[in-house]
Amino acid sequence: MKRVKIEEAYGGETAFTRAIANDFELGEKLLRIIGEDGNDITITDNIPIRQVSENSTSNKRPDNVGWKYYGTPEQMAIMVAEVMLGRLDDLHMTKILKYSHGVCDHRDKYVKDLILVCETATEEDKEFIDFLNRQNIWNITIVVPFIVKEDNGKVTCVDFEVIHSPRDADARKKQMTSTSSGETTPEFWKEFA
Repeated sequence: MKRVKIEEAYGGETAFTRAIANDFELGEKLLRIIGEDGNDITITDNIPIRQVSENSTSNKRPDNVGWKYYGTPEQMAIMVAEVMLGRLDDLHMTKILKYSHGVCDHRDKYVKDLILVCETATEEDKEFIDFLNRQNIWNITIVVPFIVKEDNGKVTCVDFEVIHSPRDADARKKQMTSTSSGETTPEFWKEFA
């Protein structure tokens, strides 16, 4: 048994996003990151938003969207995920923001819980995601899939490892607001938050 990357395990990004949508247990592992258990949730794969949401005319095709049924005729989007091979890249970091504004949910005109699935991310990428999370608009999490391939060729995505979360942004924000010299106070820093 060995740990493998998305491409070796699934043949590419598209096949992996399809697996997330079609395999309930795999999709549930991703949903747990945002505190959902998978009940009453359907995960779509690269489907134009307008085909799922009757209130949308958007042709955007996010990799995965988690749709929850709240007892109304309209399903509400609760999560958008973008998958990429290798390192987190600028295209996916910005594309997921645009997708979040094309999918209306029950709280606002955008989806707050966003998940970037990649195989690695630089400190610069994490700092950019921190900046976005501090705007109090999104909850963006970066995860790495833990995929294993058995000797017989069977592939299993065991789980998703969170390598950066909105809590990391909160911790950095608190670190910025404290000072050992006493020259500034948390109130001073509020205007920059």
